[in-house]
Amino acid sequence: MVQRFHNNSPFRSILVLSIAPFLLFCLVGSLSNTFLLDDQVVLSDLEGNPHVFDEVGGSFVGHGNFSAFQAGDVVLSEDGTSLVLSSGLVNSMTVCPPGGAISNCRITNNGLLEDPIFLSYFPMVLATLLLGRNLGKGMEVLVDATSENFVLIEPDGGSTLSVKDESNLRTIQNAIIDNISWWPSSSDIHSLRSLFFLGSGLGFLFFIQGTFQHLNALDAYGFDIWASSSHLAGFISRAGYEFVLYTYFFPLVFFWLCSSIFLKHYTIRELEEENAFRFLRFSIDEVAGMGEFGNQSIKNILLTTPLLLPILAYLQFYPSTALLKMGLYVYVLALPVIFLWPLLGARRAMVRMKKSELSEITHTFEEAYHLFKSAMKDNKNPAEEDLVYADLLLKSEAIYDSISRMTVWPFNKQHVARLGSVMTIIATMTTIVSFFRI
Repeated sequence: MVQRFHNNSPFRSILVLSIAPFLLFCLVGSLSNTFLLDDQVVLSDLEGNPHVFDEVGGSFVGHGNFSAFQAGDVVLSEDGTSLVLSSGLVNSMTVCPPGGAISNCRITNNGLLEDPIFLSYFPMVLATLLLGRNLGKGMEVLVDATSENFVLIEPDGGSTLSVKDESNLRTIQNAIIDNISWWPSSSDIHSLRSLFFLGSGLGFLFFIQGTFQHLNALDAYGFDIWASSSHLAGFISRAGYEFVLYTYFFPLVFFWLCSSIFLKHYTIRELEEENAFRFLRFSIDEVAGMGEFGNQSIKNILLTTPLLLPILAYLQFYPSTALLKMGLYVYVLALPVIFLWPLLGARRAMVRMKKSELSEITHTFEEAYHLFKSAMKDNKNPAEEDLVYADLLLKSEAIYDSISRMTVWPFNKQHVARLGSVMTIIATMTTIVSFFRI
């Protein structure tokens, strides 16, 4: 049997998609001298003609007629061959807008080390691969726990699940788990595979738009970048890496998430329809053994958290947009949905099983009560065997009360605390980034 992706060492995948690309871009930045790019200033002379001053050694230097500028704005260099802008004027200038520089503004060109959004890709990919591996392991644990603890084969407990049905269920479950790999190759789940290709198509459109903007950075952003038409080595290498991310990696992570959600949904639906869930009176997770469903929901949420790194970097270093803020709000609000929605089927199963157990114990409880009452009526001095009915009555009542207090949600306090912690960390980081912008 081929070893699954999440059971292999994550080093190779991290090396290919994170470490090696990072080292490659360091090499490109070193060879093309684009780690840091000097800024420029556009200043109009007295006649309104714009002049570009380049940053040289911390000063902004240009060429032209000194008398064409207002005194104090520029001074002649020591050798008398160029003009130097005053630091006070430079510090008072605003950043040039996209689509062409206006007079008296500053062009803040960005080198590789001045591009926090792109740099955030490398830790994001690394963390996502580790969490994806954890997601796949959780799916295996979920399937094993379900088959060992919950599945009833007909006619046990009123189940209508046949041995063949149970075998088909395991086949589909294993096919879904096998999708947590480098490629969604499972032929049993065509609908899931279509999600990957849909995401890949949308990612390609986003890639085309972003690559065109990078190529024409000065018009698109108002400043040059290390990966533009002015720096072709950086542009080509960045385009290649982002093509892999947008058309393959991000759709693959989305596919993993959908596979995990579908695994829970499919397992619960099939067992619930066949009345094949076994009620577990004693379990260490305090939720009738359904805790693995809650654990997997937490893993689903954790898989999405590294994708916030580029968004937080954007909020920290660049002006935020209404669309970006709306996307962040939608993500935060979607977290409880990602957590709860796949668990609704498990809740229905737990409600049904609890109701069934209470119905059975109620019958025993009532029977013990009537037997005890009859014994007390017939014999004012009950014999030892009559007291057995009293003991049965007390035990039945205790069991009934215990089952009545059992939760009908497949998660416990620890799951809720972990969900709350993730949402609190995200909200806190977003707030800090919003208030302490660079």
